[in-house]
Amino acid sequence: MLIKLEGLSKFYRTETIETAALNEINLQINEGDFTSIMGPSGCGKSTLLNILGLISKPDAGDYWFMGTNVSKCNESSLAQIRKENIGFVFQDFNLIHELSVFENIELPLVYKKTAYKRRQNIVKNVIEKLDLSHRSDHLPHQLSGGQQQRVAIARALVNNPKIIFADEPTGNLDSKHRLEVMDILRDINQEGTTIVMVTHSQEDAAMGKNIVRMADGHVLT
Repeated sequence: MLIKLEGLSKFYRTETIETAALNEINLQINEGDFTSIMGPSGCGKSTLLNILGLISKPDAGDYWFMGTNVSKCNESSLAQIRKENIGFVFQDFNLIHELSVFENIELPLVYKKTAYKRRQNIVKNVIEKLDLSHRSDHLPHQLSGGQQQRVAIARALVNNPKIIFADEPTGNLDSKHRLEVMDILRDINQEGTTIVMVTHSQEDAAMGKNIVRMADGHVLT
């Protein structure tokens, strides 16, 4: 089992009110799964994804990741776990506009202090895998939306993560590029990488192996 949540809750507080964004979530995700999280806007799915990706912490309950109760870890430990095991793909691509395709993909390896020659070889292999070799020197604004998302996926893959978290990865794409991106994610999953994806698209969700439906901070059973 890669992920296990037990009674996980997240609250947002103001001076006068407390709102449960997540309310006692219980969930298991096994290694090699492709899990789609669906639900209406405001149901808590992005909050859940941020906690699963170790970007934010729960206020109550336990989160076990690869056998470690990460809900008890400090920020330094969480950053190390993220760096070694997790890749992210976002709806808005989150590419650095001043960097080339190659440099955007290389960035996680720079942060990881991977040796120059080794990271060059790794990036070249990932670029070939995602069919971006002819675009490696281009800047993000010179690419289509589908190409930008392929760069984002390549960046997520470059550290050979155990799991990729994708937040509406096709939300800004037309139907042609949406299918291309989903085919890439499915291929990555078939090669062994676990994927957890938030989506509003029933069609995209159906390309995974499991669908988790949410409403009002709860996982529906």
